[in-house]
Amino acid sequence: MRYARYSRRVPECFARLSEQYDKIHNGLPAEIRDFLAGANDHAVLQHFTERRLRPLTIMPSDEEKIERFREMLAGVEYSA
Repeated sequence: MRYARYSRRVPECFARLSEQYDKIHNGLPAEIRDFLAGANDHAVLQHFTERRLRPLTIMPSDEEKIERFREMLAGVEYSA
C-alpha cells in the first residue's frame, strides 16, 4: 500500500494519511471504490487523488457521487 510505504519515510504523517484514506473509503459508493481498486491504468490512478475525490464524499446521495465520478472519468484518457 502506498500510504504504508510513505509513512515509513515520514512516520508522523501516518495518522493523517490513514484518517484521509478512511474518509475517502467510507464516503464513496462501492461502485467507485471497486473501480479504483481494480484500475491498473496509470493515468486513472494519477488523476483520482484524495484531493479530487474529497468533494464526492460530501455529496448527499450515492447517485450524485457516481454521476460526478463518471463526469470526472470522462476527462481522463485511459485504456478501459
